[in-house]
Amino acid sequence: MQAAAGGTQATTVLEGDRLFGLTVRLKPEYRSSLDAVRSIMVGYSTPGGANAYIPLRELASITLDTGASYIYHESNERYIPVKFSVRGRDLGSTVADAEARIRGNVKLPQGYRIKWAGEFEELRLAQHRLEIVAPIAIGAILLLLYMLFNSLRDSLLTLAGMPFFGRRQPGATAACHGRGRRHAARPDHAAGGRAGAAGDGAELVGEESRARTRPAAGER
Repeated sequence: MQAAAGGTQATTVLEGDRLFGLTVRLKPEYRSSLDAVRSIMVGYSTPGGANAYIPLRELASITLDTGASYIYHESNERYIPVKFSVRGRDLGSTVADAEARIRGNVKLPQGYRIKWAGEFEELRLAQHRLEIVAPIAIGAILLLLYMLFNSLRDSLLTLAGMPFFGRRQPGATAACHGRGRRHAARPDHAAGGRAGAAGDGAELVGEESRARTRPAAGER
């Protein structure tokens, strides 16, 4: 029936240096109306081995319905894609709002379900990966700090202050006070900062370099 009404490629025609597919199907008078389609003769084999023909209306009910022009399949399931774009707001809140409205106003038939895909699915997978990677990274940093300070309290205090170290605000200072130690970090506004460290009670300070102008030889 697909070949009779919609057509199918039977062969390829060579015309000059170009190839064309040759499609065959029934004449328009045999497929232009429902009655014509119902009257299409379908062949079958009789118990005696001979071929016979019966009209299609004796095998199936032919009706005209409104539906999808193309049926999509994924993982051996049919699905209907509904696509939309987001403007003026973030994707996560948009999908959450849509889910709430669909949950309250749309009743799906039995066997139907809604799956949010596309960029939102990628965002959700990225968040899931981040939930796994972030604790591992924080644990590794905490382990390195503990190996450096040999103190869980100092390691936790340093880890808590890490988000502030990347900020470049004039005069900002982040300090952690441990047992017998003082650690301070100040933003360097020019190259050439000094760093000094000495044993217990060590002090690690990044100072702002001060530009000094020395007189040339023979000048005061």
